[in-house]
Amino acid sequence: MRALSLRQAARCENATHTRCRCRCKGAYHGANRVAPDSDRKVFEQLPDEDPHKLPPEKRRRPLALPQEELAL
Repeated sequence: MRALSLRQAARCENATHTRCRCRCKGAYHGANRVAPDSDRKVFEQLPDEDPHKLPPEKRRRPLALPQEELAL
């Protein structure tokens, strides 16, 4: 199952649209369990069976060093 984005989960939780457009199929549409301006961490802490739960954010690898620094 494809993960939701923070924007999609927040829109459904707070019923920004009249119709549910995510994987909860309307079960949590407009539930207002999470504030509209909440951080991603709030959605990550929802129970595992919750369709609005977001996976932990992956950290990007640091950028590679310039070639001059690698030669040292």
